[in-house]
Amino acid sequence: MSEVLFSSDSHFHHKKILEYCPNRKGSTVEEMNELLVQAWNDKVRPEDTVYHLGDVSFGKYINTLEILKRLNGKIHLILGNHDKGMKEGAIPQRFASIQEYKTIKLDEKHIVLFHFPIESWDRQSYGSIHLHGHTHNSTSHGDVPKMFNRMDAGVDTREDMAPWAWDEIKEYLEG
Repeated sequence: MSEVLFSSDSHFHHKKILEYCPNRKGSTVEEMNELLVQAWNDKVRPEDTVYHLGDVSFGKYINTLEILKRLNGKIHLILGNHDKGMKEGAIPQRFASIQEYKTIKLDEKHIVLFHFPIESWDRQSYGSIHLHGHTHNSTSHGDVPKMFNRMDAGVDTREDMAPWAWDEIKEYLEG
């Protein structure tokens, strides 16, 4: 049975991210890239669905495409503020869909997907969930208080930098 997973802010090929995010693994950008690919593929099977909530790569077109081809799963991209090149050449063909904002339903729960954390979202008062990225598990990107049913699903929120499985997100939000 396939799983649904979520990730964000991989920032492949971004040298400065190693300075900005102290939890980021790898002593070089190349090592970080390999650790991210390994963490992804250790968790995501080819038949799984992954929603990537933006900021995929800072690499050149060909380098980004090479990384994307190595990642398991059917990937849906929610565009982030650093995803300008994700609609060029063969890159869009790697994604099952590309959009700025998306609402899905899992286990009868409405889930709002957007790169940026938002304070109020569709069906919030009815128990819907908002998953986002952008903050890198830090309030240094602005005051992003923890809110009921809202979560940063980025790689910097996990020790292993792997995507979050839906069951893990439900457990985290219930805790």
